Amino acid sequence: MFNKNKCLLILFLLLVISSLVASKTMAKEPTTLVVALPGDIASLDVHQLFDPRAWPLARALYGGGFEWKLGTDHKSGLTSFTTDFQPGLIDSWDRREENGVLIYRLNLRKGCKFESGNELTAKDYVYRVARVNELSGFDNIVWGCTKGADCVKVIDDYTVEYHLDEPNAVSDRGMEELTMMIADSEELKKHHTDQDPWAHEFLRSNALGVGAYTLDHMTPGVEILLKKNETYCAPKNMHGYYDQILFKIIPSVSDQALLLRDGEIDLAPELPMKEVLDLLGKPGIEVLSFASLNLFYLGFNVSTKPFDNVKVRQALAYAMPSNDIIDAVFLGEAQKPAGLVTVGTVGATDKHWVYEFNLNKAKRLLAEAGYPDGFEMDLAFNLSRATHEDSAVLIKNSFAKIGVNVNLLKQNEAAFHEKLYAKQAPPAYLEESLAWTNDAGYTYDMGYSPWGFANFGNWLHPKMEKLIKEAWLVRDPDVRLPMYDEVQKIVDTELPVIAIAQPNYVVALRNDIKGYVKTWDELPRYHMLSPSK
Repeated sequence: MFNKNKCLLILFLLLVISSLVASKTMAKEPTTLVVALPGDIASLDVHQLFDPRAWPLARALYGGGFEWKLGTDHKSGLTSFTTDFQPGLIDSWDRREENGVLIYRLNLRKGCKFESGNELTAKDYVYRVARVNELSGFDNIVWGCTKGADCVKVIDDYTVEYHLDEPNAVSDRGMEELTMMIADSEELKKHHTDQDPWAHEFLRSNALGVGAYTLDHMTPGVEILLKKNETYCAPKNMHGYYDQILFKIIPSVSDQALLLRDGEIDLAPELPMKEVLDLLGKPGIEVLSFASLNLFYLGFNVSTKPFDNVKVRQALAYAMPSNDIIDAVFLGEAQKPAGLVTVGTVGATDKHWVYEFNLNKAKRLLAEAGYPDGFEMDLAFNLSRATHEDSAVLIKNSFAKIGVNVNLLKQNEAAFHEKLYAKQAPPAYLEESLAWTNDAGYTYDMGYSPWGFANFGNWLHPKMEKLIKEAWLVRDPDVRLPMYDEVQKIVDTELPVIAIAQPNYVVALRNDIKGYVKTWDELPRYHMLSPSK
């Protein structure tokens, strides 16, 4: 018998089911930017962040107090940072000088919340300076703050003053660095212990910032996933477009290139030159390139023999196959070195760099140093950098011609960098260095001073401390920059490291991605990227 009520019930249930299916089908798929990385992120502790690979993630997870205004780089034609600030987590500011102290009064943006629900306030800025002072004091001192947390004066919850007691030529630009990577101090203090008083181990794998993205998970050797912060309080231009950013750990550079070509990934920021050039002209691929201030070098622990002998270091400089490395490894996309301060750096000179390839000079210097028959040495390098391994082979072959037998030591990236930044460098190693502030004085302060965080080999010279300090506090560039001539002569003669090449910055990405910006640190800003369509 026909049951009308039963049929109506069945019809109603079918309509409900179909609507649920339709709504699920029509639900917006999350937009995802997929980035290939050749290795893991060693640490996310943003106040002790030495790995360049980690910085772009950290900038997405921790918003900046200031953001740089954008312009156009006249050499490359790319959108680039200017030297002017625009508001970020800092809403407004003013600048004054009193009795030789440079003072920035900062008005913080209200209502900015960490994931914990805690509000970002003045106390977090004070904590940031105090923590940096304990973990990496150079990052305060270099900008003119020599008194740690006492440099920051709290006016009220949303107003602070930075008193830079030893202002220098880069102090104004340094305000961007002093006010970025602000962590949730209240939450982080819960993880302080007697053994780890600043919770370094906790912050290595956790994120406690207010940024365009939040950390969803980090699976070593597999992937890192960031998700968009829908409640981000910064101006709209600092918000991310993509719902999520997926970082895939892909050690094989050939696999990265293949996946990029096939559209499985959107960006491969560390792809070596050979793979990048193989992608030129391929459908859907865009390659961006510009001259860089990055220095690729052979570094030494100068406390170990035979590298404590300056003539040994000079001999190896004459035997360094820079031209072969530029041609074979970087395929011409690099500049020849002209000193230990890179070409294009404000205040640099090439007049003290004399090391053209000359094996006879190299042999003579080795003999004068007491090594007429050469010696055996280990050369350590980061195994996740393909260009370093290829260069190491060429260096080994060249040094063999002067009697120096090189053993190549591949090292895990995390272990490699931890040793360097603990000032426990191996006797000889390959590394790259980029001064994020284009100024010769900053380079000397960072890499060749007794206190410089990038002076990994603990090189000391009796004149350097006095010369660097005297010039650093002179703010008139016409007076200051000529003062560095003697400094550059010393480093180019003493060779605490040997300049190998100045590789161009080259990045391959899908051509439907826009928003890539040439930055001071030459690292991508993922929160600024979006689809071109």
